[in-house]
Amino acid sequence: MLELAVTGMLTCLLCMRRMPRLPRASRLLMLFGALALLSLGASGCGGGFPQPSGSTTYVITVTGTNGTDQHATSVTLTVQ
Repeated sequence: MLELAVTGMLTCLLCMRRMPRLPRASRLLMLFGALALLSLGASGCGGGFPQPSGSTTYVITVTGTNGTDQHATSVTLTVQ
């Protein structure tokens, strides 16, 4: 969606340079319209990232080895 808005804005800018017969107010209105479309395209997804409800618990296993000696332990990580 953002690519489409940028393409439209660039097209408007190119058209503005090729049509000098338009009054300056019309050219500025086209530019502001293109900028408005660009900002709508950039914020079109709206909701952002979904927020998890509650907390999530992960179990992490840590293992250490020294030669033939090996030890392991588990750690619980809670992300809120």
